[in-house]
Amino acid sequence: MADGKRKKERFKAEHPWCCFCGGEAPATTIDHIPARTCFRNREYPHGFEFPACDHCQGASRLDEIAFAFWVRALDHNDDNLTDKDFDKLISGLLNNLPDLAPQGIASRNGKRQALRRMGLRMAPGLTLDHAPIVNIDTRLHAHIHRYARKIALALYYREQGRIAKASHRVLATWGQASDQRFLQRDLQPRQRHGEQRG
Repeated sequence: MADGKRKKERFKAEHPWCCFCGGEAPATTIDHIPARTCFRNREYPHGFEFPACDHCQGASRLDEIAFAFWVRALDHNDDNLTDKDFDKLISGLLNNLPDLAPQGIASRNGKRQALRRMGLRMAPGLTLDHAPIVNIDTRLHAHIHRYARKIALALYYREQGRIAKASHRVLATWGQASDQRFLQRDLQPRQRHGEQRG
């Protein structure tokens, strides 16, 4: 028996019930929560593997695609997202949930109002075309909330050592990253390769 298969069998023996549906179904697989696609080069943290039934793992497939794309795309640390990772994430989103891909704010007034709401100004010499502000389809919220619930159930299982009942209530909320330091940085003129700032 290969090591991977032996590890999976041992894991299922130690964790026989799905932790996502209240333990109502036997665990048939290992689910990585958050998904490996949420991490650079799919290098996820150790110990975030959870028992899942096929239904619970498959039911969150589209939620996982949406969550991974937006979590990675909104990360302000450029070192965390390689071009190769981004290409895979955007391809997954466009192939499965094309309406959830980032859409630019159509009107210049929309961008202007968003910047004003956040108390930000464009740097001299830049136009509103440079403002990194996008519309997010409202249907994304349902995907994020379902996946946040799955993360909460996984963390409950990990920290409490038991499965939350199917009736367990989870309140999840999220907001677009709007750290003004990073957004203000993105509204500054970009330095060209090899050019020194004065």
